Amino acid sequence: MKLKLLIFSILLYLLVINTTNAQSNAASYLLKMDSLSHLIDNHPEEDKEKVRLMNQYARLCFYNQDFHKGFVTAHAARQISERLDFEEGHVMYYLTLASYHQDEDMRTFYQK
Repeated sequence: MKLKLLIFSILLYLLVINTTNAQSNAASYLLKMDSLSHLIDNHPEEDKEKVRLMNQYARLCFYNQDFHKGFVTAHAARQISERLDFEEGHVMYYLTLASYHQDEDMRTFYQK
């Protein structure tokens, strides 16, 4: 009986620890998204740095399963890259799309 109680206590402890870590990770990503959103909104001009920030924000949106916001931001970053004729911005766009795809073939396609 004591062994069952001990095993149950250990399993319950591990469950609580994993739940707490998951909430902590989700909260940290939300803070990162909020910080990036603030930086993007307060960036004075459309330049290479804004493109980089927007792509990073889109990747975090994909991670948090806010896909619509991620695609809208990635598309806006690509439009700025086209206006600036910023080749690295196009590369960032495809790497951002690669981060969305879970299928290895599609991820590899966008990375290439």
